[in-house]
Amino acid sequence: MWKCWQFRPEDRPTFAEICQTMTTYFLCSNI
Repeated sequence: MWKCWQFRPEDRPTFAEICQTMTTYFLCSNI
């Protein structure tokens, strides 16, 4: 599920970074 968004648990991004990254994540998952 997280094959494109590979943050380690101890390196979780902030909420703002998640919002920005989710766009890329969905683009990756739609390939």
